[in-house]
Amino acid sequence: PRDVRVLDGLGCVAWRNNDFELAEHYFKKAIKLDPKYDRGYMHLSLVAENKSDLVAAKELLQIALQLNPLNYRARNNYAVLLQSLSGTD
Repeated sequence: PRDVRVLDGLGCVAWRNNDFELAEHYFKKAIKLDPKYDRGYMHLSLVAENKSDLVAAKELLQIALQLNPLNYRARNNYAVLLQSLSGTD
């Protein structure tokens, strides 16, 4: 597929099926096809978080928000991640 949304969607399906390696493949492919596609970074941050790489997850969410500050899902995920990193409730 040459449509970034299709690649991202395939990644989301793989994620929902707990095939995290395949999901990561599709999210990275989406970002490679369109480096300005914010959702790819947001979804790739979930992969990083799943691998307990919270620093990478934070960086990926920051990129997503820089590309699209109005992405409320990325903003929410970023807020939750920051709370986790701070260790406060």
